[in-house]
Amino acid sequence: FQDGRVLLAIVVAAWPGSQIDLASTSQENSAEEVLELALSISQTRWHVPQLLSPSLVTQGADPACVLLYLALLAHRLPLPPPRPLVADPIILLATSAEEGSREKETTA
Repeated sequence: FQDGRVLLAIVVAAWPGSQIDLASTSQENSAEEVLELALSISQTRWHVPQLLSPSLVTQGADPACVLLYLALLAHRLPLPPPRPLVADPIILLATSAEEGSREKETTA
């Protein structure tokens, strides 16, 4: 978390249209710059207050402060699309085929 890559990965995953390349951003910038980017995006896009200082995080911020920030971020991030209530027929077929093969093994 101290190098900013985890927080930036969360931000990028929650913002599908972003043009941020995680690998190059992490390699080309310092940990403080990566954290500043992730924190500023979270603040402008989802109105998460910037409770953490990038310099303090890189030095080892208090875990309670980090958890508080992550809880606020999680509360503000968009929810993932709902999963369908109807089961996927392919998964059902694969599951029933596995159960059938197990039954044959136990009777043999």
